[in-house]
Amino acid sequence: MTPDASPLVTDWISAIATAVTALVAIAAILYARAQLREASESRKQTKQLELDRNQPQVVVNMVSSDSSPTLVYLVIKNYGLTPARNVRLTIEPWPRESVFTKPGVTDGELVPLPEVIPLLAPGQDWRTFWDGGRERGKTELPDRHEGVASYDGIEGVSLTTPFILDWSTFKSLRWSDSKGISDVAKSLEKIEKNLKLFSEDSNGGLSVYVRDGDKKDATTEPPTIANFRFPPTNA
Repeated sequence: MTPDASPLVTDWISAIATAVTALVAIAAILYARAQLREASESRKQTKQLELDRNQPQVVVNMVSSDSSPTLVYLVIKNYGLTPARNVRLTIEPWPRESVFTKPGVTDGELVPLPEVIPLLAPGQDWRTFWDGGRERGKTELPDRHEGVASYDGIEGVSLTTPFILDWSTFKSLRWSDSKGISDVAKSLEKIEKNLKLFSEDSNGGLSVYVRDGDKKDATTEPPTIANFRFPPTNA
């Protein structure tokens, strides 16, 4: 081995070590960048999920009346956690009613719906009477209605919720009449009207006849067997 050989080997070892160190450093940098990218994507997904979770959720459906299950309302309700703004509906075909249809109108009256609802707060709904199941069953009005609710959510994001309204789901239901507070109120109104009829003058007064039963029984001779004939005979 010549005297210059040892420094040459040392230089090669040093160069290799430097290269390995550089490769490790580069690998560490790439790994760190990948971790940062993954963390950033994770934060974006979490933010998006949180945003989606907090967005308004406008649903359009059919709801039976509390007073009578055969009467159906069209209800627009926000089930989300934040307000829905500029709510608009497109429905095909447009809902028609048969209960209050004017004489001569054979295809039913159009159900009036707002062109736009400026705001629906969380849990708030807008509803209107649609039709009665018994009356509608006697018509040829369509059962199925398809539509889309369009509205603005958080940060002005445009959202849509498709829906299907189908009267055939109500035709298969069976109802039983039950009495509620409204029925009690109607009965009380009838009682009040009947009580007003029991008056004998313009001031609404009512004469009352009072009889002392015990006193009358004490002054009346009790019946005896001799006083009765069977069968009774005419005098």
